[in-house]
Amino acid sequence: MFDPAARAQAAQLDQHEPGWLIWYAVYERLFYASTLTGTANPPCVAARTPDGLRELMREAETTTEMGRAS
Repeated sequence: MFDPAARAQAAQLDQHEPGWLIWYAVYERLFYASTLTGTANPPCVAARTPDGLRELMREAETTTEMGRAS
């Protein structure tokens, strides 16, 4: 299996971010996150590192409807 450490990091981050689906794409060597908002076009972000991904996730939350209270 390729990049077991990165895949483990993605799984751990996925456990800590309940509003997001997080995975590591081995071929691209990128971490991806997509929101679980149930919208037609949920935000999806990608980064080379878990920290970079987390930063983009916070950015997406503040610039989209998902970051606003109903």
